Amino acid sequence: MFSFERFPFRLFVSSCIFTSVLVTQIKSILNGISGIAITTDGGTNNRTKHYQAITGHFLDNRFNIHNVVLDLVYMDERSTADNLVAKIRQVLESYSIDERKVTAVCDNAANIVAALGSMNVNVVRCACHTLQLAVLDALKDGPLNAVFSKIRDGVKKIRDSVLLSKIFEDLQRIDRMFDLLRILGPLFY
Repeated sequence: MFSFERFPFRLFVSSCIFTSVLVTQIKSILNGISGIAITTDGGTNNRTKHYQAITGHFLDNRFNIHNVVLDLVYMDERSTADNLVAKIRQVLESYSIDERKVTAVCDNAANIVAALGSMNVNVVRCACHTLQLAVLDALKDGPLNAVFSKIRDGVKKIRDSVLLSKIFEDLQRIDRMFDLLRILGPLFY
């Protein structure tokens, strides 16, 4: 007979065993590497719970690339540099990773830059994030700002209207750009 109470417990136990096996395999692979790159980024779920993902990137002894989520850490405190350092060190220690073998790639968020700067790791700032910030700064007050503003307003109108969303989807399906511009053009002028 199916028991509703037992089912979630069974899934929980099997996922713990599966996770434990994976962690053991990852640890054995990491034992033979000379260095690892980590990336980390935070996010908030729809219940305002903040999490920090820590991902490891490395080559094994056969030069195969591995990208492994080392942990998804629940941040029960504010994401200050000190709290981030504690969580990152906890994850590195759980895999027996020496900080001196770590190169950390990060965005330009002040808290993560400060956290990694206080650790004994090599820090590389992500070129894509830096380029994005430079482009956004250049566009913010530039001549295209008015055009982008109109496009944003048009997209918002489409998102907020069931009818416009339906028209937009239909026009995308039939790929009639001229009709799309004729119908949506007034939204931008």
